[in-house]
Amino acid sequence: MTTRLADPPAPATVDAWHAVAAAVQAHDTPEDPPIDRRDTAGRLLVPALRSRHARFGFVEHGDPLVLAGVAAVRLFLDPANRHAAFLERLAVRPDRRRRGLGTRLWAAVRAELAAEGRTTVSTMATRGGPGERFAAAHGFTLALPLGFHAMDVPATVTPAPLPGGYRLVEWTGMVPDEHADALAVAKSAIEDAPSGDLDQRPPAWDAARVREMAEVLLRRDRTLITVAALAPDGTIAALTEMDLPSLTFPRAFQNDTTVDRRHRGKGLGLAVKTRMLAVLRERHPLVRDVLTAVADDNGPMLAVNRALGYRLVRPVGLFQLQVLA
Repeated sequence: MTTRLADPPAPATVDAWHAVAAAVQAHDTPEDPPIDRRDTAGRLLVPALRSRHARFGFVEHGDPLVLAGVAAVRLFLDPANRHAAFLERLAVRPDRRRRGLGTRLWAAVRAELAAEGRTTVSTMATRGGPGERFAAAHGFTLALPLGFHAMDVPATVTPAPLPGGYRLVEWTGMVPDEHADALAVAKSAIEDAPSGDLDQRPPAWDAARVREMAEVLLRRDRTLITVAALAPDGTIAALTEMDLPSLTFPRAFQNDTTVDRRHRGKGLGLAVKTRMLAVLRERHPLVRDVLTAVADDNGPMLAVNRALGYRLVRPVGLFQLQVLA
């Protein structure tokens, strides 16, 4: 039976959800570090930025503490994207697959999208894998091909040269007040990154939004590290962000990296990224590797990552469905 889960979920529901997520990860991507239960709880208990969520579980034998599958859809609340949603998870335990559970969970999600008047939904799946086949069977098409790339944190980090007049700054957690407005401007530069055919507008960044983003991660008990290159006029010319699920988790996740178009071609992307690797090595020695997602046609970022030693570990894609005609 498919059931809508309470929001926020009770601790027992978090445990049941985590059991599904951990079993799926161990089966589908055993090369990845095991999922941290605290990370699962953070995602379930703290909504994503300016969004709300609808979550569903497939209950077997009438026991709500045992889920055979789960689904979660993120409903955007910012005005520019109120037509859109993102299917964050649709997963069935490996020992319960091929029984139609995924299709039944998807039916519940689709009914939610229709009730909300959402006309577009996107999701991420491994290209060539069962997730893509499921998405294609239900009408999704590839909107943006990407790759997950990973690199080991090196034992020693050689800093990339910084052009004259520029300097590096860094912080952990909330952006300092003196950089909040400049950070919003810098993050807006990501709008020119490849977005393929996605029917979703980039967010409008301001100082309030960058603080809200950091607050979400802090409430999820995650660590956000930012390294920025300041131009001679004090504006942020380049930045990179790293997200640590916990201080003991062996993998860090690369968030945004951007270089303002007025400052490109000067090696600033490499400069902020090498400094970030040094920060990980110096302050977070338990982090063994870094994972990042890059669009296949983002040539400049792929070149920077190759120079650092990133390798492709999994081709993925953002798939999209027009929900209503």
